[in-house]
Amino acid sequence: MTRWGRFVLTVLRSMLKPRIRLDQESRLTFRVWPTDADLSLMNHASYLTIMEQGRVDLIRRSGFMRTLLQHHWSAVLGSITVQYRSPLRRFQKCELRTRVACWDERWFYLEHRLSRGNDVVATGVAKIAILARTGRQQPAEVLRVLGLAVAAPPVSLFGEHGSVKEIGCTSVFRTGR
Repeated sequence: MTRWGRFVLTVLRSMLKPRIRLDQESRLTFRVWPTDADLSLMNHASYLTIMEQGRVDLIRRSGFMRTLLQHHWSAVLGSITVQYRSPLRRFQKCELRTRVACWDERWFYLEHRLSRGNDVVATGVAKIAILARTGRQQPAEVLRVLGLAVAAPPVSLFGEHGSVKEIGCTSVFRTGR
């Protein structure tokens, strides 16, 4: 399936799925199509595209998209760091879990966990900024507008040399994992 086809399907499906809160986890199921693979294994760009779909689903189903549009804000990807553990092959099914892991004074950090059965095959941390016409919005202000007056958890997601630490942070946002 093409990138745009998958994007449109994700948006349409998010309209039919039940709403979630921003502190809940988004779960999407995918199949690795031949267009996602180099020869027989899913390529790195397809992992990033699937993680993007997870962010879209979370933002759309939590109602955060409506807030972005009302305030003329944009959610901008600052960076994404991915660790690949095990390859996915053509036609395998996988599940993506996306959640807001934590935030600091400038960024929201979203965790992506891609699994095949009980095996985690890739993890990623996306660093997201909220931009307005007047400049960057602090996460605390964004959460206040959303009616979520909570303090940022004191968590570092990055180890030495910028590598992703295992994310098992305790934050105000709990997902029941």
